[in-house]
Amino acid sequence: MKIDWKSKKTRTITVILAIIIVPILFNQLKTTAVSIISAIAMSQPQVVEVANPMEMDIYPEHETTGRVEAALSVDIIARVSGWLQQKYFEEGDRVRKGQKLFQIEPTEYILAAKTARATVNENTAVYKNSQIDYRRAAALLKEDLVSREYYDNKLTDRN
Repeated sequence: MKIDWKSKKTRTITVILAIIIVPILFNQLKTTAVSIISAIAMSQPQVVEVANPMEMDIYPEHETTGRVEAALSVDIIARVSGWLQQKYFEEGDRVRKGQKLFQIEPTEYILAAKTARATVNENTAVYKNSQIDYRRAAALLKEDLVSREYYDNKLTDRN
């Protein structure tokens, strides 16, 4: 059988086969070459450097910068607002339970306490007066000298 190299079909098939076969052959040759080179390298002894040990004292020294942070810390927050007059501790000091830490300007709180005391006294007086008015209205109602409405108002005021 004679192959016609001038035909387009024959040339196309030849190029396709070359594209498929050449990389396969190249890969096989490469694998074989790597295997031969590895076998040669494995058969030769390895070169190892040898050194005699030296005996000496070693004191490693390191200089670094860092930041120290306490393992336990507490944020101190006032339960009331006001102007800080005095601070009774330094940052980093140990403090004990019940120790005085700050003094806040007391005038505002003294005034608020006096105002609250006056309000309590006023309300106490109003309450006592409403009790007296109620008892008086109850006695007058028994003698039919006041209306039932007047008595009910004094009863309501008492509560």
